[in-house]
Amino acid sequence: MKCPLCDQPIHEGAECCPHCDTDASQLSELYADYPQNLRLLHDGAGIFKIKERRQIERWISKFSKEFPTCFLSIHSADLSDIQNVQSYGIWALNIPRYVDLPASAVRDSGVFLVIDAHSKQVAISYGYQLEPYLTSESCFQVLAPAHPYLLDASYFEALELMRHGIRKLIRAKARWAKFTLKKKHLTDRILS
Repeated sequence: MKCPLCDQPIHEGAECCPHCDTDASQLSELYADYPQNLRLLHDGAGIFKIKERRQIERWISKFSKEFPTCFLSIHSADLSDIQNVQSYGIWALNIPRYVDLPASAVRDSGVFLVIDAHSKQVAISYGYQLEPYLTSESCFQVLAPAHPYLLDASYFEALELMRHGIRKLIRAKARWAKFTLKKKHLTDRILS
């Protein structure tokens, strides 16, 4: 696990970061002005057109149908200089209540894609149940193809590439998990 503010590695059980002394309450204070009730698509920076938002909502719905216990949340923000996409992603993962979270979704199985329109940066945050399957390196590979589009402020095109990469990555990890369970004769643990 990494600190959401200084991005240094920290132990999962640590109450605060040993490098910068950040704790969860400081993260809540940093985003205190942000809404606490959100939708899975939160276009806080207003970077998507209405037609694009409808398409993104369809992508989110399709993702929930394809991976019933997981969910995809997409956020755009215009963060200040003291905020960053990593800390926003951790905040979005843990603090807000999502009014349109599917009933089958497990809160700790969310994938959060955050785009900061101010710095043109992007980050993926994910719940604890996905940690055995997703890594910083695999998430970087998902985000890298979208870099030129982000620089040109072509956010919808960038998002389309990133969304496709996330689905492809999770599908591959799901196949790997099923294969591993079958190989160990634990097929009774496969949910779908």
